[in-house]
Amino acid sequence: MSKYRMLAIDLDDTLLNSKLQISPLSREYIDRAREAGVHVTLATGRMFRSASLCQGIGIGPALDYLSGALVKETISEEVLLHRPVPLDLAREAIKWIKELKLHINVYVEDNLYVERVTPEAERYYQISGVPIHRWEIY
Repeated sequence: MSKYRMLAIDLDDTLLNSKLQISPLSREYIDRAREAGVHVTLATGRMFRSASLCQGIGIGPALDYLSGALVKETISEEVLLHRPVPLDLAREAIKWIKELKLHINVYVEDNLYVERVTPEAERYYQISGVPIHRWEIY
C-alpha cells in the first residue's frame, strides 16, 4: 500500500507526448500506481469530450475538467460538480479580451465556440479533436 492515495495527472505536456498519445511507459506507471492502491484521475483544462482518449486505461472514474469547473464520472457521465462562469462575468471577460484583440474559446455544454477561426482555434482542434463552431461573441 502506497502512502499516496490519489494521483491527478494533466494531459497536455504531461501525460500526452508530442504525438498526443499516452506512451507505453506512462501506461505502465499508471498501472503500477493503481496496483499500489493509488486512485488515478485527470485534472485538465480540457473539455470532457476532448479527454475521452483516457477512457479504458484506468484513469477515473471521476475526472476534473475545464480547470476544475466540471467534475464528471467517465463511464456514466454523471456530473458531480459544475461551476460555470456566471453569464454577466463571462460577458465582461469577453469584452475585455476582445479589446486586447486576443483569441477567445467559449465552452458551452461541451461544445467549443469561437468568433473566428484563428490559428489558435485550429491548434486547439488539432490537439483536442473537438469541432469548432462559429458564434458571434459579443
